[in-house]
Amino acid sequence: MVLGGIMLVVFGNDPVFKNDDLFIIGIGIVTIGIVLLAIGLLTLLVAYLLWKGNPAGWYLALILIILWIIDGILMLPAGILWLILAVILLWYFFRPKVRAFFGT
Repeated sequence: MVLGGIMLVVFGNDPVFKNDDLFIIGIGIVTIGIVLLAIGLLTLLVAYLLWKGNPAGWYLALILIILWIIDGILMLPAGILWLILAVILLWYFFRPKVRAFFGT
């Protein structure tokens, strides 16, 4: 996601999108790129915190899992696989040994 976000930001700033007709498209591409870049960096931060067993990583991962569940519901029926995986992750994160590891 980080690389995709960077590529979209760079692509959205292409001179092709500087004329009046395509300017809005360029802004949209850059905005999507910035959002993807932010999500990618947040995901890397969560992965690092989870790797270190930091309780903040558990809470941030929980937020991302809930967002993933919402996304899966909104994308039904195509999002059924994402929804199933997110529910399994949510179940796993509330296991006693996992919560003890993170100190939550």
